[in-house]
Amino acid sequence: MQKIKTQKVYEGVIVDVSMDTFDIGDHQTFTAEVVNHPGGVCIAASPDDNTSFLMVKQFRFGANKELLEFPAGLIDPHEPHEQSALRELEEETGYKAHALVYLGQLYLSPGGSDEVIHMYYAYDLEKTQQNLDETESLSVELVSLDHLIQDIHKGYIEDGKTVALALKVKAYIEQ
Repeated sequence: MQKIKTQKVYEGVIVDVSMDTFDIGDHQTFTAEVVNHPGGVCIAASPDDNTSFLMVKQFRFGANKELLEFPAGLIDPHEPHEQSALRELEEETGYKAHALVYLGQLYLSPGGSDEVIHMYYAYDLEKTQQNLDETESLSVELVSLDHLIQDIHKGYIEDGKTVALALKVKAYIEQ
């Protein structure tokens, strides 16, 4: 399968929507709506000896409720995702990371979006100052990794990037 045409049908503040046409073989095509997203980062940051992690509780418009999740945010244009991770961590939690480990990427909803989330594990943290965006209102909590994993299995953690990163960081720490 190969994309042969893209037509932007909506241009938004964060996302755009395009109608993409694909050649599926035998002179047949298929058209799909695709949400185009700049990508984001998600950071599991431990201020101690990897037993506890900084989490943020904030209202998420798409879910229409407050969620507990790892700090996360958008990648700014022309900004390397590692730099985005460092910036978002400090903006949301007031902690600067001196060590950052890349744990891979994931697609949040590849059936209809090109959004990629880059996942990081941060440690060797220095307390600085929170610098929230105008639209952000969140609280920072310190949660033990064991408690977080239990809450994932109980269904209390509903944010997909947080679930994936928690499992990745647990495996990384235990290796």
